[in-house]
Amino acid sequence: MNSADMNFSDQQELQGYASVADYLNDYLALLTLKLHREVILVRAQRGEDRQESFLGLFISESDVDAILAELHGQLLDALPGEELLLSRIERIEAAINLRLDATSIVLPTMKLARLFGLQTHESELLMLSLAPEIDERFGRVFGFLHDDVGRKSLSLSLAAKLSTSADKMITEYRRVLNADAPLLRFSLLKLKDDDSMPISQRGIKLDNRIVNFLLGVWQMDELLQPILEKPWSGKVTLEADACIQSANELAAMWQQQDLPLLIHEPPQADRDIWLMLFCAAADLGLLTVSWQRLTLLEAGQAQRVLTSAVREAHLGNSLLHVCGVDGQAPRLFAHLNTIMTSLVCVSIADGIHRAQFTTQPYEVTVPELSVTNRVACWRGTLPEQVSLSAVQLSSFADRYPLPVREIDDLCRAVTLSANNASAVLTLENLCRARVGHHMCDIAQLVSARFSFDDLVLPASTRQSLREIIARRANAQQVLHQWGVADLFNQAEGSSVLFIGPSGTGKTMTASVIANSLGLDMFRVDLSGVVSKYIGETEKNLEKIFAAAALSEVVLFIDEADALFGKRSEVKDAHDRYANIETSYLLQKMEDHRGLVILASNFAQNIDDAFFRRFSSVVEFSLPSQQDRLCLWEKLQQLQAPLDDNIDLAFLAERFDISGGHIKNCIVAAAFQAAEQQQPVSMQMLIRAVSREYVKIGKPISRNHFGDYYTALRREAAGVRRE
Repeated sequence: MNSADMNFSDQQELQGYASVADYLNDYLALLTLKLHREVILVRAQRGEDRQESFLGLFISESDVDAILAELHGQLLDALPGEELLLSRIERIEAAINLRLDATSIVLPTMKLARLFGLQTHESELLMLSLAPEIDERFGRVFGFLHDDVGRKSLSLSLAAKLSTSADKMITEYRRVLNADAPLLRFSLLKLKDDDSMPISQRGIKLDNRIVNFLLGVWQMDELLQPILEKPWSGKVTLEADACIQSANELAAMWQQQDLPLLIHEPPQADRDIWLMLFCAAADLGLLTVSWQRLTLLEAGQAQRVLTSAVREAHLGNSLLHVCGVDGQAPRLFAHLNTIMTSLVCVSIADGIHRAQFTTQPYEVTVPELSVTNRVACWRGTLPEQVSLSAVQLSSFADRYPLPVREIDDLCRAVTLSANNASAVLTLENLCRARVGHHMCDIAQLVSARFSFDDLVLPASTRQSLREIIARRANAQQVLHQWGVADLFNQAEGSSVLFIGPSGTGKTMTASVIANSLGLDMFRVDLSGVVSKYIGETEKNLEKIFAAAALSEVVLFIDEADALFGKRSEVKDAHDRYANIETSYLLQKMEDHRGLVILASNFAQNIDDAFFRRFSSVVEFSLPSQQDRLCLWEKLQQLQAPLDDNIDLAFLAERFDISGGHIKNCIVAAAFQAAEQQQPVSMQMLIRAVSREYVKIGKPISRNHFGDYYTALRREAAGVRRE
């Protein structure tokens, strides 16, 4: 950095800069000349009677001369005078500009100007602030010019004196340090927070990330590490579908519109795949930060980190994806509004709408991947040690519509064994657990290990159930591979209605269907979803079906009578909204891609027009005497001791009750036997039956209970006397 060595001549053909270091060497040599000239001017203003009694509080003239000599690379007694300095400054400044014009590489200072729309004097502020970061001797000269050894940073007043733009006064420099101007808006530099000092005298310091960038050192801001989402690094080969088309079309449009993006992610859409496709088409990198992690930081720190993230996106030519933005941090959201640029992409949670953004973003809904591409995601992510057949791959893609990032996480979590079947089973269990967690807050998981062998139903009913299972199991083949969905606009989901009295096995049968399909079943009590407040029912239903869409589960909706009653004549607003709620549920069922089973106890209460909206309707009736005997015989499957006097044929013949009531009787008798430490007896079963009769409002008569009637009456009388 020897200015004496810069012997540019008018005849010399100047070459462009080949490196950042080459340019910085010339720039700092020029700055040394300017500082030297400013020192001469300041010294003349201060006069020769300057008091130096406060040693250590300022830099002496001899010290600054020595520093300048070192920076010039000359002997102390050979320092040039003011006129020679001005001549050299003009000549070297012109030579640097010529070299810049001939430079083919993009120097960091040029790139910053382009990325953030900086004017010449804004770029100059950055370069002047860089000098003491490179060589602390520049800071000491700054301290001399400020007449304060502690003020080693650039100030606006000093920058105005050193500026190459003579027309830029200090008022112009103050404008570029407004909060909404690029330098402060994107934290390219910082202004010392000291209210006791005028803005023109406050120290200006470059952010460390910008220091590194200007030096040509690529080092991501450390502030971002706690909030960064790990990028998905997998590779899949995809076929053309709506998702790919959307990403390509938007990339072409986005480059013309220069707008931020607001993306909506419907259930079963894969945001990571879409962003990967979009960034590839737009020639961008991808940087993803978690809004939830941001909100865990202190408010001021969260704003600084978010600003750093936007800045990093520009420095690295990347799309900044801020995922999961919600309304829980209004101050942070307001700050996001101030720094939104075209390189910011926001995916939102509930409570945020497009109108809330100051810069109106371009909205896009991420399309779902085709079935073929979902299979490709599974195939491209599976570990080599796990082998799935084509049928298994198709089944996994259909039943577990997980984003590729979650598929990757699950595959890494598989504990591989020597047995491939065991590894596949482990993976399937992990998938079931993952997709089920979306439902846990809004529905009840029904864990019942029933199979068809446990059902006591007429043959026709059993056949209807097998058809429901077959329809769901073969949906992909029939609808997509055979083209039925496109030909008839046939929805992928299935909706089934179970109707019959309480206790006839509707819930149990639904669990058998779920187990046969290898799916979890979640029960929703519709009576608890319906709200008297207008609009609340629809919100509750939306939450249920949105969660179910993320989970390949069987959705069992009980107490369907709460909405599916006879449609009433519209006499007031409540009647109108009641009918709207019913229509809304029907629409959500038709749009849902999974299996929905509704249960109703009273078929006569359901409007006939609703029946055609179901793919299957299964009626459940009270069991026949033979079926009741089969149900009572389940008592013999217990490990409990049984008395020889038990007459199952009598129980089946005399008591016309449902399978649910028979189960209650067996359970109640078993507990009584355990309490008395005796075998289960006929008397215990009869007593349990009488209790069930009381619950359902049936009279206890001699015609039904026969010889046991007298004992029951005597027991009842004894209870009353007590």
